[in-house]
Amino acid sequence: MENEELNYYGNEISQNLKIAKITKDKIFFENFVDYSYSGAAHPSFYTSGFSLDTKTMELKTYLLSDVVEDSSKFRNFINKILKEYLTKNKEEWADWDERDYFGKDEFEFNILKQEVVFKERGLYINLRYLLSEAGRSMDFFEVPYENLKDFAKGDLKRILEK
Repeated sequence: MENEELNYYGNEISQNLKIAKITKDKIFFENFVDYSYSGAAHPSFYTSGFSLDTKTMELKTYLLSDVVEDSSKFRNFINKILKEYLTKNKEEWADWDERDYFGKDEFEFNILKQEVVFKERGLYINLRYLLSEAGRSMDFFEVPYENLKDFAKGDLKRILEK
């Protein structure tokens, strides 16, 4: 039997980096990565994003709390649309109606601490840590920019003021 070297880092990887938004002093990038494991049941993927400040040349990543004001109005809004999104594709085992998405249940998932990506028409909120690997097709949760106008702060507010 031959001794074959195992590739623990994946057999294939592809990456797609594109410009999602441009403002006066920032370029917002969306990065999609798709990769497969050696011997695993299925591949995996993720979307991430960052901005480049064209004056300072600094890169920045964002959490939801960086771009929205936390308020009871925002929490009601995000709970409503998130529950609608998740129950639309409900798995038998899922209890999306009963979850607290702000870290106050046994799962301690806090949507405000999740990475966001500025996309062309909306803000992508990463649900990767809320969903199991099998439910990952649902982690592409995008909220249209116009729906976030009342809650926006920081760079999101600057984008919406254009």
